[in-house]
Amino acid sequence: MHIVIQNNSGVSKKLLRFLKWKLYKLRRKFKKLLYVQLYIDMEGKNPKEYFGTARLGIKGGTILIKQKSQDPLILFHSMYKTAHLKLAEVHRRSE
Repeated sequence: MHIVIQNNSGVSKKLLRFLKWKLYKLRRKFKKLLYVQLYIDMEGKNPKEYFGTARLGIKGGTILIKQKSQDPLILFHSMYKTAHLKLAEVHRRSE
């Protein structure tokens, strides 16, 4: 699986490693996942708002996920949950 992360928000490398670990966990569960392109952006100063856009490449299409949060860890968790639900839905339809 190929992972591309574009970080325009200054999120720490530790959080990005955590995110990659979660993405590899998804890959182990859903074999149809071919690549992930993740774009992280930030807007504002007080309070900061983080925006995440993920493009999940699967056999036969693409899944697009957009989320926003004031905490990058909460953003990553919500994006992971959404990706898991969408991949499970695709998996159920293909069986």
